Amino acid sequence: MPVAYAADNLAMLDTPVETLDYHLRLAPARNVSAPACLIWNYEDSANYRGIYFDIPGIATDDPDFGFEVPYRLVEVTHGNDSVLASGTFPSSYPTGTGIGFSAMLKVQPTGAAVCFGGGHIDFSLWVPFDNVSPGRIGYRCDKSLKELRNDLLYVGMPAPEMASFESVDELGNYIEASTDGREGLWMYLDRDTDPSKALLGGTYSLATVAVGDGSYQIVYLGGSRSGADIWQPLRVKGYLKPTIFRDHFDLGWLDAAGRMIDMEASATYEGEGTILRINLPMYGATMRFRKVIQ
Repeated sequence: MPVAYAADNLAMLDTPVETLDYHLRLAPARNVSAPACLIWNYEDSANYRGIYFDIPGIATDDPDFGFEVPYRLVEVTHGNDSVLASGTFPSSYPTGTGIGFSAMLKVQPTGAAVCFGGGHIDFSLWVPFDNVSPGRIGYRCDKSLKELRNDLLYVGMPAPEMASFESVDELGNYIEASTDGREGLWMYLDRDTDPSKALLGGTYSLATVAVGDGSYQIVYLGGSRSGADIWQPLRVKGYLKPTIFRDHFDLGWLDAAGRMIDMEASATYEGEGTILRINLPMYGATMRFRKVIQ
């Protein structure tokens, strides 16, 4: 598990991210609030995501009082500032030593969230996070506050594998000219899933492309509902590897977070090659796709 510390308040994440925990905790100032911003997906000052908030000052010798914290979630693209959410939330400082205010960013395969609080988590909010090109992460504060924590743990993902086509149109033209009945463009048809084991990552559109020795690449074209920004058109979604049985293939399938599923996984062509059935028994899931171009 890589470990990074935010040198100069911004640390570079040099691999795609599967999971991430960033915890910033600052000691408040006396009698004055300190405006701050938690920053992620930072490319430069004109391209980043972040959440602005105030760290309330300690106004008395007894810090165990409540306060309202304003926040503003922004996405800055090419210098244009878009406010995604804003408001206030209640919080308070704990008594005793180590008085501080925490801001945390947590990234999981299901999405990303920021959490805030003085003594415990008082507020959380889902936020966008680019897992493939995470850029820099860290914080800025208008005042020089003591850092009680400023640490980052993350698990990286392998770089996505892309199909060898310049565009989706080029792939479509290739499929239209193909004489291989197992190659094709496919649209989501239906599913049978156990929600306690697996959640459908989207109503995918896919392509199957021959790669030699009877194997096929499954190429993602669209339809992901994942909170993670890891699925781009032409990314390889999986592989079909031939078996001794007609129209029956061993399957390697990338889930919504980009993790490989291949244990007991299989795929079959049905309905004279018009239906592609994906079988993931360890996850209690079956998905079917209908052919739209062969």
